[in-house]
Amino acid sequence: MKKRKYNAVVIGVSAGGTKALKTVLPQLPADFPVPVIIVQHISPDSDSYFV
Repeated sequence: MKKRKYNAVVIGVSAGGTKALKTVLPQLPADFPVPVIIVQHISPDSDSYFV
């Protein structure tokens, strides 16, 4: 099996995905070798808690 090289990890979630992100992201080591890009779909009327 060939080893693949990735340049980034992309995670897509919907408005309810915040709980999943709180579970997954702390599991990544501090020296994770690639950027993590998060895309979250929320309603324009929703409050945003991410910065």
